[in-house]
Amino acid sequence: MSMLLPPCSQPPWHAGDGIAHERAQRSAAGRLSLTPAGASDGLPRGDGHSGRRQGHEGSAPQPAAQWRIASVDHQTNEELVISSDKSRLDLDLIHTVLASAYWSKGIPRAVVERAIEASLCFGVYKAGAQIGFARVITDQATFAYLDDVFIVQAEQRKGYGKALIAHVTEALGRLRLRRTLLATADAHGLYRQFGFTPLAKPDNFMEINIKDIYQQ
Repeated sequence: MSMLLPPCSQPPWHAGDGIAHERAQRSAAGRLSLTPAGASDGLPRGDGHSGRRQGHEGSAPQPAAQWRIASVDHQTNEELVISSDKSRLDLDLIHTVLASAYWSKGIPRAVVERAIEASLCFGVYKAGAQIGFARVITDQATFAYLDDVFIVQAEQRKGYGKALIAHVTEALGRLRLRRTLLATADAHGLYRQFGFTPLAKPDNFMEINIKDIYQQ
């Protein structure tokens, strides 16, 4: 089972740690938008509020499946940027952290790169350097799984993890997914703040779990 916290002596984000949530100072240009699949210029499309397509009067509405999250930067405050632009990701940093994390210990870099390519990813940047990451496995229509969430140890306990999860859950909320899952060893208090709850019917779920797969 994948867990969501980086290996450290204390959980980086805990509901009772007294860290104030850094509320996003959002501007219209900085909000994460929805874009129709196949857009040639990669720029966000939509009306800036609901993600509905701006079309000519009388034009047919676009199917929901054509909407995707655009790659844009979001300035949460004067020093922190959260971006879904994969070209900004520091693959060396991400692989280093995940290869030592207890949920993906020893993961090869090629597997990390393949996972990123097939996922929706969010990087957290401070003064231009990446300090955090979250990866979402999703069809962007009905389901998502939140995985590989971390803030580097030197930047933990500063509210950056909360800012990241706030941004990710807002982005996923705009997709109107039926279910979003995650697994965590000790950050339940954090995720409850953003609407996550224990499985209502855990007996309905099954898994194939190959333990220590990267040590084989």
